[in-house]
Amino acid sequence: MSSKLAQHPHYTDRKLSPTDKTIEFQKHFRIRHYAGDVTYSVEGFLDKNKDLLFQDFKRLMFNSANPVLKEMWPDGRLSITEVTKRPQTAASLFKISIVALVEKLACKEPYYVRCVKPNEMKSPVLFDEARCQHQVAYLGLLENVRVRRAGFAYRQAYNRFLLRYKMTCEYTWPNHLMATDREAVEAIVTQHGFQDDVAYGHTKLFVRTPRSLFSLEQERAALIPILALFLQKVWRGALARMRCRRLRAVYAIMGCYRRHKLKAHFLEVVKNIPPSDMAEVRAKVAAMRSLSGARKAWGVGRPWERDYLASARDCPKTSITFLRVFKELRSKDQFGLVLFSGLCRKVNRFNKSTDRALLITDKHVYKLEPRKQYRVLKRTPLDLQTGAAAHSPSQDDILLCLQAGELVAPPGPARGSCEACRLLTIVRGAGANH
Repeated sequence: MSSKLAQHPHYTDRKLSPTDKTIEFQKHFRIRHYAGDVTYSVEGFLDKNKDLLFQDFKRLMFNSANPVLKEMWPDGRLSITEVTKRPQTAASLFKISIVALVEKLACKEPYYVRCVKPNEMKSPVLFDEARCQHQVAYLGLLENVRVRRAGFAYRQAYNRFLLRYKMTCEYTWPNHLMATDREAVEAIVTQHGFQDDVAYGHTKLFVRTPRSLFSLEQERAALIPILALFLQKVWRGALARMRCRRLRAVYAIMGCYRRHKLKAHFLEVVKNIPPSDMAEVRAKVAAMRSLSGARKAWGVGRPWERDYLASARDCPKTSITFLRVFKELRSKDQFGLVLFSGLCRKVNRFNKSTDRALLITDKHVYKLEPRKQYRVLKRTPLDLQTGAAAHSPSQDDILLCLQAGELVAPPGPARGSCEACRLLTIVRGAGANH
């Protein structure tokens, strides 16, 4: 090799370089590769080039039932009668592999990834600057940078450039309305003011200096957190609205179910009420609606009677006298039903009160004098009564206004509240019927 390659600029050995003590005489030679100088040893050089795998072993591996082993040894498919040539050496196999690799790369568009090894200790915290500079120099990275700077340092397809930097321009975010992606890219370049630093190809944009690209990247990096917060806000709002709709649906279903259960329970309770008590139940329900929140105790637990003046329990001394007067009025006015009767107090406009008795029939409203044998003081047709209003100035009194300018007060706190609620219910029901 010394005689054949003595004139080659990339070959040297101890004979050609006697002063180089790192090369042993008749044992080492050195090749100057693109990535650096590599020293080789001739000891076992030919033995290493031999293929020591016999054909019988390859045939054995190929006939294995394991599909992985069978695929690793494709040379074993040849039978013993078909193998006539000498086995290929390691150098010839390496050469064939390199040729196949070059052919495959020639039909592709390669993208190379340069890897720099920071140290020989495989440590994540060590950085050998001299070794890294050596690798950068022999990987050709500096030459690539010089070539790029001499022409266009950055080139990218229009659609990919637009996808990355469209948020930096108001005319392209979120989607542009232009005819082509090239026009949208031109709008981005014009807005940032480096149209003199770019060139437009058929499918790609070419940027001459990295400064223009760095300005785009800085603006994009500043906008990304804002866009991320905006997307988070929109998504959280959508989640909150969905959660709110589900809660409203749940509450609506719960309300419907509660009303259904309450209605079923009410119907069950109503079935157990005797028909004779239904009128009193309806009256108490009407009174509850009218006096809701006005008084805590309004006689809901006490049996309601229409004719309190005729009851010996409520008026033991005057009930007989009232019955006699009642028969005379009934024969005279020809009314059919007593809606309400009870003792009360009349309060005039001068704030003077007087004991009175009130009788309401299906035709008239009578104001009576209880101290003078229930003499009739005033008779008013029921059709003229347009309504009734209740007022509770204290916990013991309830005032009923039957006509403008005249107040009627039941006499007692307990019985009076019950009679007042009964009276208010009767008057309102009669007014609605008439």
